[in-house]
Amino acid sequence: MNTYVIHPMFRLAAAVMLAGFFPPFAVVAEEIRIVAKTGTAPAVTYIPFGSTLPINTPVWLNADNQVASTDLRATQRSLGFREVDYKAVVSAALTLSAVTPSTSDGITRYDYSDQNNKGANLVAFWKEKDLPIVVGPDGLAYITDGHHTTAGYLAANTASPREVVPGLGHVVLGHIAASYYSESPKPTTDAWWQTQQSANNALLFGPAGNQLLRSTDSGYAGLQPIWPSRLTMPTVPGKVSMTNDDYRSLTWGMVDPIVKTATATLGGNAYLKGFSKGFPKGWVNPDPAMLAPDLANDINFVEFYWADFLRHRVVWNNKLAGCALDATEPACMGKKNLIAAPISFFAAVANGIALARSENYADQSGRKLSDYLAADYPANTRNWASASLQNGLASSQHEYHMYLLDDSGVNGDITPSSQDSVTNRLHIDTTAGQVITGALQNFASVDINRGATINTKWKETPALQKYLGVNPETSLTIEPGTGAVTLAGVNTYRGPTTVAAGLLIIAPTGELSGSASVDVMPGAGLYNDGKISIGSYNQHNNATLGMALNAQGRVNPMTVTGTAQLNGTLMLRQGSKKWATGITYTLLNAGEIKGTFTAITSAPNLTPKIKYGKNTVTMTLVNRKAKKVV
Repeated sequence: MNTYVIHPMFRLAAAVMLAGFFPPFAVVAEEIRIVAKTGTAPAVTYIPFGSTLPINTPVWLNADNQVASTDLRATQRSLGFREVDYKAVVSAALTLSAVTPSTSDGITRYDYSDQNNKGANLVAFWKEKDLPIVVGPDGLAYITDGHHTTAGYLAANTASPREVVPGLGHVVLGHIAASYYSESPKPTTDAWWQTQQSANNALLFGPAGNQLLRSTDSGYAGLQPIWPSRLTMPTVPGKVSMTNDDYRSLTWGMVDPIVKTATATLGGNAYLKGFSKGFPKGWVNPDPAMLAPDLANDINFVEFYWADFLRHRVVWNNKLAGCALDATEPACMGKKNLIAAPISFFAAVANGIALARSENYADQSGRKLSDYLAADYPANTRNWASASLQNGLASSQHEYHMYLLDDSGVNGDITPSSQDSVTNRLHIDTTAGQVITGALQNFASVDINRGATINTKWKETPALQKYLGVNPETSLTIEPGTGAVTLAGVNTYRGPTTVAAGLLIIAPTGELSGSASVDVMPGAGLYNDGKISIGSYNQHNNATLGMALNAQGRVNPMTVTGTAQLNGTLMLRQGSKKWATGITYTLLNAGEIKGTFTAITSAPNLTPKIKYGKNTVTMTLVNRKAKKVV
C-alpha cells in the first residue's frame, strides 16, 4: 500500500472523538479526490499528489504564487510573457460551477464530470492539459510541460474565486511521469538537473542562452546552461519567479498560430503555423541508440529550440505599447488586439512563420535546420531538427506574407521558400527610413510604403467571445510609410515591385535584378545609385526617377527588358562625382521606350538635353554660362 505524503493545504482534518473506536483527540485526514471528464471519454479520478505515488497515477495539487503554499515547481527559467498574457485571458474565460461533494470511507469526492467541455469548463480544460509531473528527490512536483498554461492560470483576473476544492484557488491536474524520490527527501543537485536536461525534462538556459551553439561559435562560453548551484531555478511556474524571453513569445505566436499571414491555398482561409510541437506520425528517429518517444506527446521545450534558431535574425521592438480590445484612443483604431501587443510583435510572428517554413533560411550561425542533424549535436537537438523536417516545411500552394517595419525586421538575407508553387509577399513600410543590407529573394511581390493589414487569430474563440463580449479576432492596420527604403544588397526576387510612397533607393552596393516590374506611383521616387535590371518600368505622373554618377564618373543605366513608360520628373542627383558637360550619358536601355519626362532637375548652371530613342534614353549637359556659337 502506498504512503501518500500530502501537503497540509490538501487535507481536510476533523477531530473525531468516538468512545470505544478512537482515542480522544484522534485526527482523521479525509483524502480529497476530483473526478473529471472531457466529452464522451471515460471519467478520470485524481488523487492528491504524493511523493511516493507510482508512475502514471492521475494527481491533483494546488498551484500558488507563494512557494510555501504549493508543491509545484518549474523546470525552466523563462517564459514568453506574451503567451502568459493570452493564457490568462483563456483561463479567465473558463467556467466552474460548484458541486456538492460526497464523502465515504474517509474519501471526499468532487465530481465535475458533467462539466466536460474542455474549451469552456475549467476542470475539463485541466484534464485535457494533464501536466506531466516528475517527482524530484526532494519529493516535490516538477512539471515538464504546461508552464505557460499554469502561469496564465495564476495571472487570470476573475471576478470571484473559482475553487475546484473549497479553500484552494488554483487546482491543476496531471499525472506522475517519472519519480526520483526514495524514502526521504534529498536535495536536487546540479547532477540531477543535468540528468533532467539530458532527458529533455528541464531547460537550464536563460533568456540570453543558446542551446544550438557549437563550442567553436563566438560567445559560446557565455551562452551555456546556468547551473542551479550558481543561480537557483525559479520556484513556482509563473511571472513572479520566472524571467521573460521575447523569443519564446515569438515562437508561441508561430506555433499557435496567432496571425493569418500565411495560407494553405492562394486566397484561402487556413492559418499556417511555423512549426509543429509534436513528433510526426511515422517519425524516423535519427539516433538509433535512443528509444522512440511517445508519438502522441509534444516535444518538450520545442519552442525554445525554435527561439534559438530565430534569435538575432528575426528582430522587433517588443517594448512598444499596444492597444487592448477595449481601447478607445483614436491612435488605437485598427490596432487593437487580445493581448495588447504592438504590431511589431505580430509582424515578427509573420516573419518567423515564413522563415521557419523555408528550406533556405539559415540562423545567425549560418546553419540550416538540416545542419542540426549532425551526429555531434545532442540527441534532443537532433530530435528537434529531425521531427521539424519530417513535419514538413513550405509546400505546394502555400502563401506567406512578411513585413519590414521601422520596429520589426529581419537581419541578414531574407530568404523564404524558393519552391515555384509557394507564394511569398513582402510589405515594407517605413517613416524613419530603412537600409536593408541583406538580399531579398523569392518574393512574388514587394510593396513599399503601401500599407498592409495583419489579421489575428485566437484559439478557444467561443469561450473567449462569451467572456469578452466581443469577437477577439481582429484586423491590425499597418499605416503606409513615407520614408526611404535603401536596398544595399543583391536582390534577385522575381515578383513586381511597387513604390507607393516615399523612396526606393538602390545603393551603390545594391542591385535589383530580375523583378518583373517596377511601378513608381505618383509622389513616390526611385533613385538608382546601383544596378537595376527589370522586366518593365512604369513611372507615373508626379513620380521621380533619380540618377547619380558613380565613383568612376559614369551612370549605371537602368536596364528594362520590356517597356519603360516614362512620366514625371528626372532628377540628376549629386553622387560620387559631379555631372560634366559635353558627355553623353546613357540613362536607360529598354525593349521599348514610351512617354517622356515632364520635368528635369539638375544643377542651376547646367541644361540637360534629353534624347529619347526607340530603345534608349541618353542625355548631355550644356553649361548655361557658355557663349552661343553663331
